[in-house]
Amino acid sequence: GTGRFATFTRDNFRSTNVTLTDLSPFYLEKARRNDKYWRDYQKLDVPVATLVQANAEELPFDDESFEAVTCVYLFHELPEDARARAAAEMARVVKKGGMVVLTDSLQLGDRPPVDKSISGFSSLNEPHYKNYIATDLSALFEKHGLACSEKYMASNTKTLSFIKK
Repeated sequence: GTGRFATFTRDNFRSTNVTLTDLSPFYLEKARRNDKYWRDYQKLDVPVATLVQANAEELPFDDESFEAVTCVYLFHELPEDARARAAAEMARVVKKGGMVVLTDSLQLGDRPPVDKSISGFSSLNEPHYKNYIATDLSALFEKHGLACSEKYMASNTKTLSFIKK
């Protein structure tokens, strides 16, 4: 994405090296600017974020090369098979004992009163949304050696965390 979430991560883990990936070179350019803005604003001597143009389905990183992996509002954009490959890649690149954190839209069953209307979002040029809201994300990640840890919901967003066994 545009690196905004990475600045929030850096607010809490100031000395952490950060690698940002996106398929879009335009989003990565915005992420570069957001990273520079954050570093200038904080007046900290911390490493510049590493920017890598990559598809989430084929991450160009070694196995178990990251302590944590975050994914923000990507999964509802992906077709089912691509979503499964992206989950497998996140599990592959996180170290044993590391964490994968996924933030995206609520799904069916998260807030039953909205289940009848939640699929309406798919009419807003979101062709994979109906499939996404019915996907068992826990099973998707557990298949690749991750254990579901926590679930947090706010408004129409949920965050799931997984620990690599």
